[in-house]
Amino acid sequence: MIPLVLSLVFFALAAVMNAIMDTLQFHFERSIFKGKDPNFWNPNISWNFARIIPYTGYKVDGWHLSKSMMIIFCALSATVLLKGVDPSSPWWGYLLIFMVYGIVWNMVFNLFFDRLLLK
Repeated sequence: MIPLVLSLVFFALAAVMNAIMDTLQFHFERSIFKGKDPNFWNPNISWNFARIIPYTGYKVDGWHLSKSMMIIFCALSATVLLKGVDPSSPWWGYLLIFMVYGIVWNMVFNLFFDRLLLK
């Protein structure tokens, strides 16, 4: 049970990072990030000021950092879940887990995108 709960926590954090990305992209002017350093948080201009990590091409600004964290949390979620999976579980158990993850992602994303990240 603990791997499933930890996996869901990582998955929810991935949804938060995705909500931050979309809030920056589509609602920056109404977001909690508006008063922060626009050279880092405003995706309309931050790409001009983003530092690139040598030899990687990776840009460091609010949007790209959020995207990277989303990917990392998704990978952690899958890894923790797969590590704790019981091979004797029925197929419909995996389908149920898939559906729960979809519901959690959408609920958390919408909570942050529609409510918590807006002023």
